[in-house]
Amino acid sequence: MMGNGIIIFSFLTQFQCVFCHMRWKCPAPRSPEVGIKIGTCGGPGYDNDFTSFGEPIDISPGPLRVVFEEAVAHVGAPVRISLSGNSTDDESCLLLDHIPHNEEADIPDISNPETYVPYVITLEIPDVSCERCSLHLANPMTDKIGDDGSPTGIGCTDPNGSCFSVYHSCTVPLRISGSIPRDEYICPRNDGATGPIDWPIEWIGDNGMSVDASVQGVYRRESSIWSSDTFVLTTVPQRYQEEDGGICEGVVTSSPTSTPLPTLSPATVISPTPTIDEICIDSTLDIARANKGCTFLMDNMNYCSDSRAKSHCPLTCNACPEYQCVDSELQFVYNGNRYDCSDVQQVNEQVRERVCKIEGIQSTCRATCEVCE
Repeated sequence: MMGNGIIIFSFLTQFQCVFCHMRWKCPAPRSPEVGIKIGTCGGPGYDNDFTSFGEPIDISPGPLRVVFEEAVAHVGAPVRISLSGNSTDDESCLLLDHIPHNEEADIPDISNPETYVPYVITLEIPDVSCERCSLHLANPMTDKIGDDGSPTGIGCTDPNGSCFSVYHSCTVPLRISGSIPRDEYICPRNDGATGPIDWPIEWIGDNGMSVDASVQGVYRRESSIWSSDTFVLTTVPQRYQEEDGGICEGVVTSSPTSTPLPTLSPATVISPTPTIDEICIDSTLDIARANKGCTFLMDNMNYCSDSRAKSHCPLTCNACPEYQCVDSELQFVYNGNRYDCSDVQQVNEQVRERVCKIEGIQSTCRATCEVCE
């Protein structure tokens, strides 16, 4: 059994993230993180006390323009938006389902929020009276479900269903000045509809085929056309595109900076053509939870008896023949978020090529990034 210093080794399968996330931009998110996978608004360690965020933002029933943003492109991943209960996230009322993905946007850089891709849409806030409500955003990763996510596939279900990877974000509290107490309000989407009667029920799927989006909570790869100037969804009725509600006006005024993942100097990129004998390198990233890296192991070599430590630090642990060309088996920390190498494997090829140019990722996910080839 390992000591307290590397207790992370017992948490290898928890708190997975991937290189694609959504979060609220306006109204503001409770947490700035873009990798919350514990629904609805994060688990232990996240502040979800509705009284912790000062005075609620005042809004009225009716149209409300909102903005959410994507940290890295993720093929066909749709979005669902719901309204919380009064001062509780334990209940929600669906407002709009199957908001399609934007496949034409520039690929953002997760480390640079200025490049995050905005999505602008106008919701209909119901006629409720709520002292502290919140908007819930859920983003199922339908590119991970293989053929099930195709237009002819069965899809995956959420919440609490077969979509095994879903990202979440929740807004700070909103005070709604309607007439029906939120606790007494009967959600109109309880009939299974995905949105108001004029909300589309099919989008663009794989290979340009039409994909069904008529069933609430059943998701496939779904995309459509978003404006590159105003970031509104252009394939829906005008009321979903209009500025309204007054709280998000001017939040998005121009295209995000179009940049690839960080441009690296020769000093930060591992040479693409070393010999096998020269390839043995330690990960330059810290082990998640432990917040310690391979330099820690240099003075604590007893941890090198664990194969997972060897996979992360093959040079330090004198395990190059066996581990120099394999992925680290440990979760690691990059830009303040936790990942593992399976997350790099699951993104599309274009994103993976860029991610693998980052020194920390390349030195950690050596097999995935084909360091030895």
